[in-house]
Amino acid sequence: MQTIISSFFNSAKAQYLLSFSAGLCLVFAYAPFDYWPITLVVMALWLKLMRKQAINASTKLGFFFGLGWFCAGISWVHVSIEQFGGMPFIITLLLMLVLCAYLALYPALACYLASKLTQQKRFNVWLFIPCWLFSEYLRATLLTGFPWLSLGYSQINSPLSSFAPVIGEIGITFIVLLWAAALSTLSLN
Repeated sequence: MQTIISSFFNSAKAQYLLSFSAGLCLVFAYAPFDYWPITLVVMALWLKLMRKQAINASTKLGFFFGLGWFCAGISWVHVSIEQFGGMPFIITLLLMLVLCAYLALYPALACYLASKLTQQKRFNVWLFIPCWLFSEYLRATLLTGFPWLSLGYSQINSPLSSFAPVIGEIGITFIVLLWAAALSTLSLN
């Protein structure tokens, strides 16, 4: 039984599903749910999955993570396009899918860089932190930007919110990623 479970979690399809699910779960850290600790848990578990992944695998897993994260997190765009834009339902869903796929390219870029910039060409948890911050910057500024759902915004009701006037949202994102990376390196054995 253990080998069946182990082989399932090591399959590519299961890892894509886990990455997508982790992205979906991350939305509960934001308003109106405000379960801010979920950011640390989700990111730590996802980074645990990402450890030692090859370039192609880490890039795909980053894309699926982002796809789940943005599909759940920016669903309000669909409502505004359909209700206020008067677009047909199927068109709004297609537009949403395109937007979510575009936004998912940024976490994929962070994962690609965190793998590509190492000598072993494997995902590096510690290198991922500056790569994520860089991709978040690009997402917030490129093509007029789309800064919604940055990780720092998930900590509005957390104890880290008191640091916001000093280090800003980017600094809070850095702290969250630092803690998640540290938690991901802990062994569960």
